[in-house]
Amino acid sequence: MATKISHNAKEEEEQSIMERCRGFKTTPVTDISVLEEKKDEMSTKMEMLIMETQAEFCKALEEVDGGTFKVNKWQRKEGSKQWWFGGGTDLTPVYIDREDAFLFHNTLKEACDKHHPKYYADFKKWYSSISDSDVSTSAYVYVEFNLMYDRGIKFGLSMPGCRVLMSLPLTARWEFMHEPGKGSREAEMLEVLRNPKEW
Repeated sequence: MATKISHNAKEEEEQSIMERCRGFKTTPVTDISVLEEKKDEMSTKMEMLIMETQAEFCKALEEVDGGTFKVNKWQRKEGSKQWWFGGGTDLTPVYIDREDAFLFHNTLKEACDKHHPKYYADFKKWYSSISDSDVSTSAYVYVEFNLMYDRGIKFGLSMPGCRVLMSLPLTARWEFMHEPGKGSREAEMLEVLRNPKEW
């Protein structure tokens, strides 16, 4: 199943935020009047994209499953709205593809250089220090890294009834002190994780 994002910007512009929200499972986090007032701002566009994608996925899953999603909302006693924008980018550690690695690092460097010439080197050094840990050198670094360090995953795990790892394959497993065969693509990947390269 793939999500389809409408490329008909004119059609979306003609619809009010209120009309677009009618198809959602719940109201947006930001008040609809604020979204209407700031409809051209990137934060509004991102919130609408997330809500529309969520609604589309939920609808497709309901059609397959035959059930309906139950909306579960709560407010903290403190009552304040705290936002953080999570996310990141990575080369999911499976096999080394030198062309991908070069493109990945150079694209990040170009983006960082637009803001400060030291950002890329500083961020790469910081990230490499995390990757040197025992967690990162295991064969299952991606899931383990997310469980240990990713703020979004950690936040999701603290929520009641979380499903943050629902995409993990049923047959996923961890092997203690796993060492792949010499000369294998897995061994090449671990070597790069243990000794980061300058791409």
